[in-house]
Amino acid sequence: MKILLPLSKPILASLFISSFVGLWNIYLWPLLLTNTPEMRTVQVGITMLNFAEASSYGPLMAGTVLILIPTIFVFVFFQKKLVSGITSGSIVN
Repeated sequence: MKILLPLSKPILASLFISSFVGLWNIYLWPLLLTNTPEMRTVQVGITMLNFAEASSYGPLMAGTVLILIPTIFVFVFFQKKLVSGITSGSIVN
């Protein structure tokens, strides 16, 4: 554990980021599973803002920015681990 865990931190960070982004942006399963508008996720709710007659781009863009904030926060927080993992494999002593 003292050797394996420190060496695998960049791998675990990249796995966490890709899993988080994949699960955060899931669309079809919550759409099929929920029946009431109160139980729908934000991603499904944003697509419900589009109408056949017209689209209101202000609330659509505001919701999109709010959805992006957690993803950007996770990426910025774990970016140092990702870069250190990429550069540690390229340094030769």
